[in-house]
Amino acid sequence: MDKLDDTIAKERDTLASRPSGHHERYLALNDLAASLSMRFLEMGQMEDLGEAIMLYREARNLWAPEEPNRIGFLTNFGHIMSMRFLRLRQTEDIDEAITLHREAVDILPPGYRNRAATLVNLANNLLTGFRARRDTPAGDLDEAITLYRRSLSLGYADRSHVFQHLGNALVTRFQRIHHVDDLLGAIQSYREGIVICPPGHADHAIFLRNLNNALFTNFQLRGRTEELDEIIRNTRATLEASPEGHSDRPMFMDSLAATLSTRSQVTGQIEDLQEAIHLHKSALTLRPVGHPDHYLSVINLASSLFTLFQQLGQAEDLEESISLNRHALEVASSDHENRPRALNDLARGLSTRFEHMGRMEELEEAIRYSREAVTLCPVDHPRRSGYIDSLSNNLFLHFQQLGDVSELEEAIAHHEESLALCPPGSPYRSIALGNLARAYTARFDEFGRIDDLNKGIQLQRESVELRPVGHPDRSMSLNNLAVSLSNRFAQLGKMEDLEEEITVHKEALDLRPPGHPNRSMSINNLAAALSIRFKQFGQIEDLERSIALHRGALVMHPPGHPAHSMSLSNIGNGLFDLYLVRPRIEYLNESIQVQQEALALRPPGHLERSSSLNNLASTLALRFKALNNMEDLHETITMHREGLKLRPRGNPDRFTSLDNLAVSITTRCRALGELGGLDEAIGYHEEALELCPPPQRPKILLQFGNTVKFRYEKLRAADDLEYVCHLFEEAVDHRPASSKDRLSVAQQWAAFARREKHESALKAYSMSLVLLERSLVVNPTVELQQQFLNRPSESGHLTSLALDAASWAIEAGTLETAVEMLETGRGLLWSRMRGYRNSIDRLRGVDQALAEEFDSTSAQLETLATSSASHLPLIGSHDKRKANQIQASMEAQWTRQRLLSEKYDSVVDRVRQIAGFEDFLRTMPFSHLRAVAEEGPVIIINISRHRSDAIILFNSTSDPVLVPLSSSIELYDKIAELSSDLSLAREQRDSEVIARTVGVILRTLWDTVVNPITTKLEALGTSKGSRIWWCPTGKLCSLPIHAAQPFRSGPPQTLSQLYVPSYTPTLSSLITARAEIKPRSSLSQVLAVGLPDGQPPLPRVREEIEKVDELGKFVLKLVGADATEEAVLAELKQRSWAHFACHGRLDHAQPLNSSFELHDAAQLTIVDLMKARLPDAEFAFLSACHSAAGDMEGTPDEVIHLAAGMQFCGFRSVVGTLWAMEDVDGPAMAADFYGKMFEKGDPVKVDFRDASKALRAATKNLRRNKATVDRWANFVHIGA
Repeated sequence: MDKLDDTIAKERDTLASRPSGHHERYLALNDLAASLSMRFLEMGQMEDLGEAIMLYREARNLWAPEEPNRIGFLTNFGHIMSMRFLRLRQTEDIDEAITLHREAVDILPPGYRNRAATLVNLANNLLTGFRARRDTPAGDLDEAITLYRRSLSLGYADRSHVFQHLGNALVTRFQRIHHVDDLLGAIQSYREGIVICPPGHADHAIFLRNLNNALFTNFQLRGRTEELDEIIRNTRATLEASPEGHSDRPMFMDSLAATLSTRSQVTGQIEDLQEAIHLHKSALTLRPVGHPDHYLSVINLASSLFTLFQQLGQAEDLEESISLNRHALEVASSDHENRPRALNDLARGLSTRFEHMGRMEELEEAIRYSREAVTLCPVDHPRRSGYIDSLSNNLFLHFQQLGDVSELEEAIAHHEESLALCPPGSPYRSIALGNLARAYTARFDEFGRIDDLNKGIQLQRESVELRPVGHPDRSMSLNNLAVSLSNRFAQLGKMEDLEEEITVHKEALDLRPPGHPNRSMSINNLAAALSIRFKQFGQIEDLERSIALHRGALVMHPPGHPAHSMSLSNIGNGLFDLYLVRPRIEYLNESIQVQQEALALRPPGHLERSSSLNNLASTLALRFKALNNMEDLHETITMHREGLKLRPRGNPDRFTSLDNLAVSITTRCRALGELGGLDEAIGYHEEALELCPPPQRPKILLQFGNTVKFRYEKLRAADDLEYVCHLFEEAVDHRPASSKDRLSVAQQWAAFARREKHESALKAYSMSLVLLERSLVVNPTVELQQQFLNRPSESGHLTSLALDAASWAIEAGTLETAVEMLETGRGLLWSRMRGYRNSIDRLRGVDQALAEEFDSTSAQLETLATSSASHLPLIGSHDKRKANQIQASMEAQWTRQRLLSEKYDSVVDRVRQIAGFEDFLRTMPFSHLRAVAEEGPVIIINISRHRSDAIILFNSTSDPVLVPLSSSIELYDKIAELSSDLSLAREQRDSEVIARTVGVILRTLWDTVVNPITTKLEALGTSKGSRIWWCPTGKLCSLPIHAAQPFRSGPPQTLSQLYVPSYTPTLSSLITARAEIKPRSSLSQVLAVGLPDGQPPLPRVREEIEKVDELGKFVLKLVGADATEEAVLAELKQRSWAHFACHGRLDHAQPLNSSFELHDAAQLTIVDLMKARLPDAEFAFLSACHSAAGDMEGTPDEVIHLAAGMQFCGFRSVVGTLWAMEDVDGPAMAADFYGKMFEKGDPVKVDFRDASKALRAATKNLRRNKATVDRWANFVHIGA
């Protein structure tokens, strides 16, 4: 040390002789810093380290970049900075070290001999920095791993060092992002290290320990026995290497036994557990009575025997375990420090034997031992909380048997004490939290206090937080949390609880790979939650996934397994639900088969027999409904009666048996046409209603209502009529139930009340329309919403709901209500989307933050809504991983949409609480809707199976005028027939067929619809040549009302000769099209898109586009290869007018995928148009086939076509086609149409609102040139 001190003194003199500016001062600084660093390593004085760093920093500023030794200098400086970081843990030191080592790497010349070592230095510091703080970017860790691998490829000498650090880095990254490839890479690195460091090497043990830890983590992640096998081999080798008599042999035996026991639980191979027991017994032999660890070996052996009992259920194993626990208690004298543990373990064995044998004296003995264990533990004893939990659990078990509430309260008090003894940081806190949570939940079950349930959930959340990813018990905490959330959902019906429950169950299942002893529990829990969500929202994927999970569980529960009957029953229930949505008899027959198998495995006395009776009976009842076999119905009633006897008062499932028996009796009465037994059924319904939990109440009310309805139909008692409507109304008003279930009841209520002409029918229809919208918006995308609307149900087709409601309002004489109902229940897809784009400028002036929240939430919902499941790649069964990823993505979409929708509704409610915003985003009342007739009459035509009518809104101040069209289903059927004829003609692509078909349609429309309306318009004083707007409904939306004519002798007369017709899908869309029109001060910029080379080619397209181009320099052409999707969308944002001349593709299966064909077969779909925002758009001419042709069969009232998409994204006025157009008509129509539009000569004065008149003139010229009727009737005008 004296020599080093002398060196430092001399170097200080040298430095003093080289003042600032001296050309070699940097060398003197470096030398002195190096010596001070050396002395710090020997003496540990921080002053030396601090001075060395100061000197290095000065030297760095003086050291020339080209100096050859700069790499070594930077490396030494970096080592010193990392050294100080390890002492002081100041992150700025490790950051500086990384900077220095990175600079060294950056200036490495080609062929540098220490290149690999320099890379390793940077990697080591990056890894250290990453571990030092949580907010370190993941990129540092990625870079470290890359550098380690590069150093190995360069032949770094100390390869074992790199393999060790590379393995550690990969494990660290695995713990952060959970990519299994990192864990596998770490395992490989440790194996490479073991090859370099064989047994006997100083580092062999640490490599082996790390390898075993990584293998066990991989086992926990993937459930592969190969990892356990390798760990066992390693542990066996360690045991075999220890000679007989070695003091650590018993410890090695216990370690090997523990791994064997784990493998036994995974594989079910009892031999492993038996070997584990043998090893524990061998260890006990080496630790006889009197040995200090004798007690420990006794406890280990007793524990393994207890596990063996749980595996095989052999009473002798439990008996031996209890006997060993008693022996342990004897060994542990009254003052023995381990006596409390002996008492506790013996109590556990006794309480378990009670659960299997039912001897109350053993449970009471277990409670005494538990109390003594707690008494012997001082307050600060580390195991006191665990012993308190055991006592509490035994007290709770006793409470369940005798119902003494004081024991439940005592159990809770003990659990609360246990939690107090486990402060944050205690390894037992998560267990104490979980136990107390379960106790609170039990008290909730007893007394129904929701506060207890909320407390339990909060405690379960804390328990999960204390068991992070990688914790072996995390899956159990997740499972407990999910069960608590399920309980709260069952009580309150909050969807966020169900969504979170599913998410939590999925995580728990992921943590229980194949082979995990609790995997089947997670499978069943997740499947049950998915089934519940299916019943809430009707998403068939949830049900299919649930059934698949239950089938997987059945494989894990083969015949003879205690859970075999449960899995059979679960599959049967899933198939029952699947049959309800896909009525295939094979589903029903399989459901009956597996339910019969389950019942056979649950003989009289079995705890689950009542459940199997109920399930099988319900399935037989469904088959009776399908096949009308009375034997099925008689067997159903017999089974429900037996099941009810097994569910006495106090049984939580009694309400189900009551309701099912009541329904079965009512079904028999209907089948036999008699009332015998109906009063019995009603009595059962009343008791079921009294007992059922809130979410089940609407279903019970509906079944009850149907029973009373049958009695009313037989006896026609006025009280029964009132009671039925009351029960239905109560079910609809029950908010905790799902909107979908309430909608179904509302539809049945409306249909019944209408048939009986009951005054509640109007309210029933109004509620149905409100619930229709709420049920619709739970579907995340517009495509799925459209599919939902098109889905048939027993309660009636959703697409006709608004039409039926309006027809009843008309019948009731409330025309204004009829108009409001049609506006509420039609065009739902567009109206919801328009809501997302609602102007909030006025709101910004009142509450900026709330406006921003609305804007943000709306934008997210719109993005989600316009995403498309059909755009996902098709995945075959061979690519299961990608299929699972897509399934997970879709499920995430559903969950995100539901949460965003709840937030959206909350924001809207908050806006409505602001003065002046009470009607924000509410459906327009008639007082506002009547403004639609300011520029001319608007004719709403309602076509319903009950009656058909037209409602004329003549002007913005007069009352609506009714024009009855049909008082029966006759016109409804005729319109459906015409729509079908037109659809068939379009598909044949024969010009003569379509011309003939269109002629018949126009004549029929004139006679049945148009003539009565024009007669009324004339009577009202509507002058010829006036503009009128048609607002058709149902399948009338697909028919050419505007071209209707009588085709009779005498002067030809058509509707277009009388008036200038336009269409509007809804009243609000026309009001929007006219709103906030900005005065123009410049020319309209026109985009002309043409694709002459489509399939098949359109040779006249170039001529058509030239006709548009002749308008002036303000026209931009995108023709052929220039007409790409990106270019068209980009230019649409810059232009106020657009003209498309290309193929239009009509997608019957998915109308939202109907499209314009652009260059290179690219498709510009309706969904693509919906995503566009075109604030300056005014007019679009869609000279393409089917551009205004909507969905004829599925959801005609949603008006889903290309023209509607253009209108939604901003165009106020659109010309489109109802079917395929002739290529030859394109140039003529363009010339005549734009000639009329620009006839004033001044382009600035052109008004898009003249489009309907220009179209009228252009089609008139087509007729004058002898075009067939289908060619000129094809063109329609929509909007302002």
